[in-house]
Amino acid sequence: MKKIYIASALLAFSLSVGAQTNSILLQTGNKLYAKGSYNEAVQYYEKYLTAKGVTDVKPYLVNKLGATGKSSSNDNVLLNLADSYTKLNNSGEAAKWYGAYTEQAGSNISNDVRIAYAQSLRANGKYDEAIAQLSAVTGNSNSDAKDLAYAKLETSKLAFAKQELAKKDDTKSYKLAIADNKYSGSYAPALLNNKIVFTATEGSSNQLIETYHDGPQWKLGNVVNIPAIADKSQGVASFTEDGKLAFTTGWSVNDKGLKETAIYISKNSGSGWSQPELMGASVNATGSNNKQPHITADGKFLFFSSDRTGGQGGYDIWVVMMNGAEAGQAYHTGTEVNTPYDEEAPFYHSGSDEMVFASNGHVGMGGFDLYRSKRQNGGKFTNVKNLGAPFNSVKDDIYFVARQDVGLLERPVISTDRGSACCLELYAAVKPYTRTFTTTITDAGSGAVIPGAKVSITDAKTGKLLQELTTDAQGKISVENLKSTSLKLSISKDGYTASDITAENSTANTEELLVDNGKLKLKALEKEKVIVEDGIATFNNILFAFNSDVLEGSSSDELDAMVAYLGKNEGLKVEIGAHTDGKGSVAYNNSLSAKRAKAVVKYLTDAG
Repeated sequence: MKKIYIASALLAFSLSVGAQTNSILLQTGNKLYAKGSYNEAVQYYEKYLTAKGVTDVKPYLVNKLGATGKSSSNDNVLLNLADSYTKLNNSGEAAKWYGAYTEQAGSNISNDVRIAYAQSLRANGKYDEAIAQLSAVTGNSNSDAKDLAYAKLETSKLAFAKQELAKKDDTKSYKLAIADNKYSGSYAPALLNNKIVFTATEGSSNQLIETYHDGPQWKLGNVVNIPAIADKSQGVASFTEDGKLAFTTGWSVNDKGLKETAIYISKNSGSGWSQPELMGASVNATGSNNKQPHITADGKFLFFSSDRTGGQGGYDIWVVMMNGAEAGQAYHTGTEVNTPYDEEAPFYHSGSDEMVFASNGHVGMGGFDLYRSKRQNGGKFTNVKNLGAPFNSVKDDIYFVARQDVGLLERPVISTDRGSACCLELYAAVKPYTRTFTTTITDAGSGAVIPGAKVSITDAKTGKLLQELTTDAQGKISVENLKSTSLKLSISKDGYTASDITAENSTANTEELLVDNGKLKLKALEKEKVIVEDGIATFNNILFAFNSDVLEGSSSDELDAMVAYLGKNEGLKVEIGAHTDGKGSVAYNNSLSAKRAKAVVKYLTDAG
């Protein structure tokens, strides 16, 4: 019996120690979660669940936690674990633990959880399951207007994602294989000295690192050594074209686990980058978070994302005019761009006069999608369009950069977590552009189109023949992807004067560029005034006054046409005949006719 008592005591002690250990794991996980240390929190939560006997997440195993359909501390573990993975952008793990939570909670599930669960399901391509969660929100009579609006937005995103993924496009996208993927995150690409500079995360630290295209490969360049900001992480940079100014984002996490951000400026005098300085209140408005700066190629405007008052809600895109390193007053980019949710990571492309930005508030494919918007007079941006697949995915696509001298979507680099379990990575895209040069050949007199005209297009600078075409039934020619910017068009057709016209082939950076004769201001062909039938050119309407051998002024057009015709056709035999009316004697009329013929000969010889 004594041994039994000892064994029982040992068992009780073991159970007590195990319970204490579990309690410590749970408490530590909760503390880490509360302060925003999500990566560490998930490790303690998962150890806690393992200790409770949950090593795999399936509905029947979740019941080991003692599911009753009522809220408990166990519910909070699953929910905090799912939310932590959401914050870490790991949609796969988030969906798994949201699923476990919903199984345990039964019908006692908030709209926020259902929407978050639907988002993680969508990111994993589980559209039907996602729609089921969203339908539970829209079908709930107790759902408020905000939840209903967001659930409807997410439902629209699912439909749009299906539509985009079904499309066929020649655009290709691929992951940048740099440094054997040594970084846990590589994002926020920017341009500096014709190279891409990105923010690289390794462990808990960030660096700004160059990468460049060398043949078929992307290679790592130098670290951009901008001094650290005290007690802050730093990255997400933008540089002026001359490489003399850098704008960076500095951030820290407060006691509540929330990220606080501000924009800094650093100067490069040639010997290195200066200590970053906090920009003024027009950029870093009091009481707000400001991040993701982008300086335009000409250095005149700084775009950034801010949650300051005066916007649409969440983060909006704002702009300040720059005078060197000095910022002017901030203004809002408009209500078409910005939504009650988040608009971030702006990029301005001067070639197309468009802004690209990321948003989770417009209809898109995933969480954050990339959109484009055209700048209007007054600085507002309108006509917002989703970039579509493959620039966007069902996950997060949030940073974009492109060279200014090519098309907006021709060769951009973006950040996306589409190929990662958690983190943003750099991807490149290549989109074939179609540029169509077209014009219509018309009659100068009547304006009628001229079908069947022959058109030879040569490079006006090199003389190289590019294309030979014939106008169609509507008098048009069209040719795609002419590389030359300066063209010579040689146009000819029987009965018309041949014409050489120099035209400019626009280099505007739009995907589907149509250069037409309205822009080229083509001169219509002039029709020949000489009628040739059976090898005989006949000239009419050479007139004289009554009883005179002096040519009337109206005859000059016809005689000038004769001069031009003879100049083009040397060696021709010319017969000039003249006549009079029937008045007067035959002898007089013959003499007058001869004088009139001589007057024509004299006009022609005098003209050369």
